[in-house]
Amino acid sequence: MLQWVIAAIAAFASANLDDLFLLVAWLGDPKLKPGHVYAGQFLGFGALALVSAGCAALAIRISGHYLAFLGIAPILLGLHRLWRPENGDEEELASGRHTSKILTVATLTIVNGTDDFAVFIPLLAKAGQLALPLILIVFFVMTAVWCAVATVLASHRIVANLLSKWGHRLMPVVLIALGIYILSGAF
Repeated sequence: MLQWVIAAIAAFASANLDDLFLLVAWLGDPKLKPGHVYAGQFLGFGALALVSAGCAALAIRISGHYLAFLGIAPILLGLHRLWRPENGDEEELASGRHTSKILTVATLTIVNGTDDFAVFIPLLAKAGQLALPLILIVFFVMTAVWCAVATVLASHRIVANLLSKWGHRLMPVVLIALGIYILSGAF
């Protein structure tokens, strides 16, 4: 069982390193509360893990070519945030759309995580039914670790100062770059 724990940690870390940077950017966004980011991250990753487990159980391979077109979503969101007037942010924040913020984070976690399928499905298929629950537990523990590491990074004095000064411009750039990276898998 220890080999499955080690394999799950390695698979998660290799497939989600980019997600760590996205989490730091989200946590530096004053329009998002950490609770929204954490809830969205767990919701989005939970969907990825369940789909991966289902596909592994059915031994279905999802073509990365088609999944790559999901990269259009973060590009459009990044462009929207880049050109959105700044004065609308206070109204949106005051409106208390907590569910929409959580779902936005969850959706982008899913879109960003489509490359996870290439790593998770073969691992879960090889692990079989006995190790599957253990690997999924490790994945969720690693999601919590990722959130904790991102929180520490985002609250570091130098990083926090940079994010408070440039975070509102960094997030759209990160989203656009992420979308281009995901979309590049289609070609």
